[in-house]
Amino acid sequence: PRRRTSVASMDPLAPSITFYDKETGKGRTTYLGSLIPEALFTPTPGLWFTNQGEELIEKLQKHYDENPYPSVAALTALAVQYGAPDYTKIESFFLNMRIKHQETFQ
Repeated sequence: PRRRTSVASMDPLAPSITFYDKETGKGRTTYLGSLIPEALFTPTPGLWFTNQGEELIEKLQKHYDENPYPSVAALTALAVQYGAPDYTKIESFFLNMRIKHQETFQ
């Protein structure tokens, strides 16, 4: 188990909104997710993977790091391996990670 630290780190899957001041051109990012380092994503009723525990999310992150664009067959295999109702639950994780990755590097 991880220890709690006093430093808040942002959840890599948390949605964020950036507000820009038209006069100065400066932006301020507001995160809508969890600031708890142990929680990669707060449990959300519509997202199956967020309700399965941190261990599963860490495993899915490793798969994402290896291949961010898996085939439907690979997603189906992961769904069977991790007990997801269908491959779309696993696909939503990969979609969220790709969106977050794009937001981070734009």
